[in-house]
Amino acid sequence: MIISLPVEGNVTVSIPWTVADKSTTLIGQIVNTSMLEFDYSDKNVSTDIGGTDIAIQSTSGCEGNNNGKLMAIPLGGEAPYSYFWSKDYTGQTLTAGAGTYYVTVIDNIGRSAIDTAAIVENPNPMVTIGINSPLCSAITLNLLSGGGDSYLWSGRNGFTSTLQNPTIPNVTMATAGSYGSQVFFGD
Repeated sequence: MIISLPVEGNVTVSIPWTVADKSTTLIGQIVNTSMLEFDYSDKNVSTDIGGTDIAIQSTSGCEGNNNGKLMAIPLGGEAPYSYFWSKDYTGQTLTAGAGTYYVTVIDNIGRSAIDTAAIVENPNPMVTIGINSPLCSAITLNLLSGGGDSYLWSGRNGFTSTLQNPTIPNVTMATAGSYGSQVFFGD
């Protein structure tokens, strides 16, 4: 007789038999379990069948970079664990692009659990950089940027600024040249 139960499930099984003589021994096997409880007063054996579950930690990735992560964290069971992801990957942490993936975790004695999780990708940021041009002498040069959290401008004659939209007043031919900004996101 085979009885299957979900994790945290329970069932009472009664198996009738006839005792042929006083030396009859009943032999049974309980598999896929983490702990047996045997009560000598009533000669009953009970156990939790299954006992392995999974938590999945998800880290989003950047759009188009396939660098999102899913880490399967076994709950219960006996180490070491084996991991089998839907992308034919067998480690604890899957690195992939956006999508829904499933993982099967099998513990040291063969108990398994299956779960699914999704990786989301954050869209690439939109950065804008511009200037007010063309300029004549004695006009203010406005350097414009947007879409980031912090900025580092550099340009002609050692010009630097950490302002989002710095200005250079009274431009001359000496200030003519290239200006650029590094745009930073997050910390």
